[in-house]
Amino acid sequence: MGLTEPVAAPLQTGENPPAKVTEGAEIGTVKA
Repeated sequence: MGLTEPVAAPLQTGENPPAKVTEGAEIGTVKA
């Protein structure tokens, strides 16, 4: 659920950087 929070925040902001955050989060989850 931690991914949903960070992903929803950037999505509402409408920024581009969030996309990178999502990728990093996904990779971190997969690695974990």
